Amino acid sequence: MVTRVHYAIRSLSKAPLLSLVVVLSLGLGIGANTAIFSLLHQVILSSLPVQHPNELVLLTAPADTKGGNNSTGDAGGMEYIFSYPMFRELEKQPAGLTGLAAFRQSGANLSYGPQTAAGNVLLVSGGYFPVLGTHPLIGRFITPADDLNNGGNPVAVLGYGYWHDRLGGDEQVLNRGVRINGQMFTIVGVAPPTFTGTTLGN
Repeated sequence: MVTRVHYAIRSLSKAPLLSLVVVLSLGLGIGANTAIFSLLHQVILSSLPVQHPNELVLLTAPADTKGGNNSTGDAGGMEYIFSYPMFRELEKQPAGLTGLAAFRQSGANLSYGPQTAAGNVLLVSGGYFPVLGTHPLIGRFITPADDLNNGGNPVAVLGYGYWHDRLGGDEQVLNRGVRINGQMFTIVGVAPPTFTGTTLGN
């Protein structure tokens, strides 16, 4: 065995350029395969870290291609977009669904104390977390009671990544304020590390 290893090393040292090309080719091939599998696993093979992910349904509406509304988002194109009044009407008559929730991702400027950052926020209805059946890491999630009277209580749940990386995992953030696009929200909870929303791969 040792003789074979010595022979291989001698052979490689005789053609260093060829050896370098072979090693780089192998490295690139292995790296590309790993990256593709990771993406495939995250987007297709893994399921959302919520209770009963196979029972979730994403409702769509007929696309308005004539109205000039070409909005798209991470959750899909314009056929996934409901107006707020339409969502509220659907919520009153869920047509056999056990729950109904709305969400929309948007870019935002975030400010906590002296720290400011550009990021993304997920605007959710009060039924979002109850429908998903997930639980907060600390504090509580947004509930239907927070979603009354056109917005009700301006409360926020921090994503684990933002809380851990930007705020150092400070458990004293509850009931403090975070400014989102200039409006003050009260922090009521922190999402668990596995939960990053309802769009896989995002």
